[in-house]
Amino acid sequence: MTLMWTTAAGILYAEVAFIILLLLPYISSTMWSRLFKAGFVQRLLASCKIVFICVVVFLVFLCVEALRESMHYSDVMHDVDMATANPQGHAQIQVRAFRSQRNIYISGMALFLMYVVWRLCQLITYHANLVASAQASIRQAESATAAARQMMDENDKLRKELKCTDLDAVKQLEKYSTDSVAEMEEELRETKSEFEEIKNELVQSQQQLSRSENNLIAIKAQADGVRTEYDRLLDEYNKLQVQLAGEGDKKDD
Repeated sequence: MTLMWTTAAGILYAEVAFIILLLLPYISSTMWSRLFKAGFVQRLLASCKIVFICVVVFLVFLCVEALRESMHYSDVMHDVDMATANPQGHAQIQVRAFRSQRNIYISGMALFLMYVVWRLCQLITYHANLVASAQASIRQAESATAAARQMMDENDKLRKELKCTDLDAVKQLEKYSTDSVAEMEEELRETKSEFEEIKNELVQSQQQLSRSENNLIAIKAQADGVRTEYDRLLDEYNKLQVQLAGEGDKKDD
């Protein structure tokens, strides 16, 4: 049994060391996520599922056994006749009762920290996915802004071309004022048709610009929502860190 409890204590110490490593501020959640998603880590986790189940069953067995021994020695300790007749045996029973209670704490804390490690890994992976999603949304918003600016520049150029076309039409009317009325009307119709085409192109460009601005507003709103969710998750993660640190201090006390 000594070897079994030594193994349980070793598992507990390993879990505490791994949790401290996960909570180090120098290693970002993105780096942990990349490590968890690495090929060799995935293969290792897939091959260690049976080992994990066996460890859980082992710890549950030790916890139940420690509870049974604690209840047994607790009943014996209240035996007044035995304490009077055999003080040394009663003291030995008290020592065994203390060991059984200690074993309950060891096995129970090892089981609890196993769940904490699993939950921390999940939260770190989720936080890394949120950070990647936020960065992608920001890049998408920046690209949409650049596209909108480019369309606005093209719209300004089109307006300048339209003004130049109007000036050219006026100059042609002044130059050919002495020509026949039929030729002037024909040129005027051609100029009007060109003007209408350019005007239609301008309207289409303005519509495209309006759609781009609406898309940009929607993307910015989505990016703000992702940032808000990121801040909320970061607060939850910090609260969990504080809670785990408090539990560690209580255990040291």
